[in-house]
Amino acid sequence: MKIKCVKMHCPACHVAGSAQLFLNKNGEIRYARVRHYKGLNENKKPQFEYHKVEDLKTLKTLLQNKETQFSPVAKASRSQGQAVGFKTHDGRVAQHG
Repeated sequence: MKIKCVKMHCPACHVAGSAQLFLNKNGEIRYARVRHYKGLNENKKPQFEYHKVEDLKTLKTLLQNKETQFSPVAKASRSQGQAVGFKTHDGRVAQHG
């Protein structure tokens, strides 16, 4: 699984954020969420709010219309905790494939 990041407005709250696109081996978007920075917690660690992008077909069309060229940002691995068992915005474990 690869993770790509693109700046965009969140479809849920219409605030600019960083869209994280989770791609399968074929380069297809399997899950997407927009990340919003919320500040630092008491331990000085950054806190983020995530909004799941529900309509992946519209997202793909938007990205194609912008002629966005993806470049790899990160390759998820088990040690990063995102390749296996990360939870979606609604609490379900995301399906990969």
